[in-house]
Amino acid sequence: MKHKLFATLLALFIFILPVLPGGIQAAAEPTYTLSSTVSTLELNELNQEWTVTLTGVNVVNLYGFHSELEFDTSKLRFKGARALQGDGFPMSPSVAGNVVTYAYTKTGMNTPGQSGSFALASYTFEAIASGTASVKLSRLLPVIKVGSQTAPSQEIVGGNTVSVTVNQSSGTGGTPPPTPSGPPGSSDTPSNTNASPQSPGVSATKEGVQINTPAPTNSRTADGKEVAVVSIDLSSFSSAIQMLQSSGSEVKNISIVITGQGGAGKVEMPGTSLSDAGKAAPNAVVSVKYDTFTYSLPVQALDVPKLAQQLGSDIKDVKISVVIEKVSGSSAQQVNSSAEKSGLKLLSDAIDFGLVAEGNGKTVNVTDFGTTYISRSVELPAGIDIMKATGVIYNPTTGELTFVPTLFQTIDGKLVATIMRTGNSIYTVAQSSKTFADLQGHWAKDDVQLLASKLLINGRTEQTFVPEGQITRAEFATLLAKGLGLTEDKTARFKDVTSTDWYAGVVGAAAKAGLVDGLGDGSFAPNANITREQMAAMISRALSMAGKLKKADAKQLEAFTDREAISSWAKDAVAQAVEAGIMNGKSASVFDSSSNATRAEAAVVLKRMLQYAKFIN
Repeated sequence: MKHKLFATLLALFIFILPVLPGGIQAAAEPTYTLSSTVSTLELNELNQEWTVTLTGVNVVNLYGFHSELEFDTSKLRFKGARALQGDGFPMSPSVAGNVVTYAYTKTGMNTPGQSGSFALASYTFEAIASGTASVKLSRLLPVIKVGSQTAPSQEIVGGNTVSVTVNQSSGTGGTPPPTPSGPPGSSDTPSNTNASPQSPGVSATKEGVQINTPAPTNSRTADGKEVAVVSIDLSSFSSAIQMLQSSGSEVKNISIVITGQGGAGKVEMPGTSLSDAGKAAPNAVVSVKYDTFTYSLPVQALDVPKLAQQLGSDIKDVKISVVIEKVSGSSAQQVNSSAEKSGLKLLSDAIDFGLVAEGNGKTVNVTDFGTTYISRSVELPAGIDIMKATGVIYNPTTGELTFVPTLFQTIDGKLVATIMRTGNSIYTVAQSSKTFADLQGHWAKDDVQLLASKLLINGRTEQTFVPEGQITRAEFATLLAKGLGLTEDKTARFKDVTSTDWYAGVVGAAAKAGLVDGLGDGSFAPNANITREQMAAMISRALSMAGKLKKADAKQLEAFTDREAISSWAKDAVAQAVEAGIMNGKSASVFDSSSNATRAEAAVVLKRMLQYAKFIN
């Protein structure tokens, strides 16, 4: 039989890690075997379930594994599998013919591998006929980790076999029990067979179409968290696209709702469907809702052919999964601790929004969508002061909660926070209040304190903002990068910005996004004060990234008597900023393009830009 890997583990980590150098070996050769404490079963009795355990001995730094077991389908039916190594990410098991495939990985760069002798996983079968039944470890691919490096260990092909004798109970007549119509309600992970999922059908909604999903199958992660899994077939997705095209509506939303309120929800979709949707309905957005959380994926944001190439797979064999998981356990405690230290009140559970591509036995965790913003919505209780609330992203490495673009709206009578960012991570919604003593009576007081409460801007000290102080190019680049929710990037792009500079990550992110340019000699002049026309140029590029930039109208500059003093490279940007109401002149007739911007001016310009882009209220 030709085997095909269902789910390897090499790309489920936060980063793709390099392969271990040759020569790293364990002191003793590890062994992996199947075992069972039961040798006989009585057909149709309470003890007809049989559990087989996969155990490793002399294991060193095991980080994950991919297993394949052959079983006697004439006498056994596979029911489920469970990883036994604690926190991590188990893949849903699959059954193809007489082979069950199951895989598991730990997660996180700082998570060590496990050493010693211990049980890796258990597999549960149900007896359906009398006789001797066997299960064989046909293939095992361990993944080991040393430091921050991971790699497959020696593949095991043709492991040991365990058997059980199934006795015929009196009065059964030898008839096997009927096949259940749905997955068992046990705590083990249910199996997925080769049969196509039942087509759930499609219906029209005011936002587009909805794929009417069947009841989800229930699986559990290794730490016991329940996952509600819904599989969408090619036929249903094609029907949804056809209905969108025929509707003629500008709204192209494909809604998928996962019922249940467990720890996580997961939707599995054919890669072919998403690839075809990108061609047939390029403006379509797939919205997955689980509990009070929604993940909205523009189909054009996902390059399925590129993912298939990374996986070494045909597009038709690629599966795309959206995962919405409530953060719990120690991770939730860390988020709560970070909020407490920062003086924040959390208004929502912390949610890990993820997107996974699988194919050819490999997995790619999609975390970066370039310059395309992905929306995540969180329903909130009424009575929240939205001017002091914001969505935040949690960074497990630094333990910090930082601003992400968030718009609060009332939809169908519910307060909803829509978080927008170009990558996946852990998000929540928080509230704070910040004031500065030196802003009393200042024209920019409300705008500055709004941004400070949303974690976007800091004072010179805890109590003072210094509104009339000047602001450097690096400081304004920092405000823009934070305001747009960019991920820091310390890659060197300017000769006068080094990786040890406090602003290196944000200047690098701004440069990568095209928000800032150098001065022509390869320098950025980070500590030089920013001029008003330089600020306008950066604002124009930020609007472009947010998809809100309009064509420049030179008439916007006619009111300024000093318009000829505006540098040629900045004229369009100044016109755009003025037309959008983001920047004004120093007076009705003077723009004063070469004067340095103040901290108050920079804060107000940033606030207006974010409101214009609908990134804040």
